[in-house]
Amino acid sequence: MDNNYIIRQVSKFFNGANCTFEYGGIIITLDKECAYFFINDIEENEDNINEDNRKVLYIDKLYKCSLSGNQILEAFDILVEQLNKDNYNIKYITLTDASYIMWESITFKTKINLAKLKIISNGTSWYNSKGYIKRILMMKNYLGI
Repeated sequence: MDNNYIIRQVSKFFNGANCTFEYGGIIITLDKECAYFFINDIEENEDNINEDNRKVLYIDKLYKCSLSGNQILEAFDILVEQLNKDNYNIKYITLTDASYIMWESITFKTKINLAKLKIISNGTSWYNSKGYIKRILMMKNYLGI
């Protein structure tokens, strides 16, 4: 995989963002860090052999920056379409949802998991509403049901 080519494509689809290859992935920076992602092979059959060289793009972190979360996810969708035109064979995008808000009262301070809060209040997380769907079993496990 040509990391320099990927960095050029990322910069193009993320409004001229500065991109650096670190920790095995790519950090996208505009006014400040926007995202960290990496691309890996998929191990799909019982022998852990990826017969047709398919890949997955993992979005590990999204940060508040000059782009909205919607704009960042749309840019990743366009990026994957372009990389697949160039035979990168990315089968899907997955991400880690670590979003939270801090809530504090006079007696204590706590983190509230936004994904769980959105699922409880709306029946779906923000990421699910954008087409990033988890299987039911994973959702149940995620919620501790």
